[in-house]
Amino acid sequence: MEDPFATHKSHNAPGQVIIIIGAIFIPLNIIVVALRLWARRIKKTSLRWTDYLIVIALCLNIVIYGIGVDFVVNGAVGLPIYQATADEIVTALKVGSGFPLT
Repeated sequence: MEDPFATHKSHNAPGQVIIIIGAIFIPLNIIVVALRLWARRIKKTSLRWTDYLIVIALCLNIVIYGIGVDFVVNGAVGLPIYQATADEIVTALKVGSGFPLT
């Protein structure tokens, strides 16, 4: 059976906003962290525990952004619920909860 909302993903403006904001701020975050680490190197000071935590936080931020993109692309996040298919809802719940749903 053909999906009557097959083109709905191309009109997912709220979902596109999620992706665009992340696409802008993830590189900005990477640049800021890189500048911080470069400044430490120029000053010839050793990295402190806060620097390591910032790098860990940056990595987690990138992972969370990737999950958000997956929500938008495969889970129909940003769409009204009546436009989401059952498979998309299940995918969003699987990714969001972290538990295998059958």
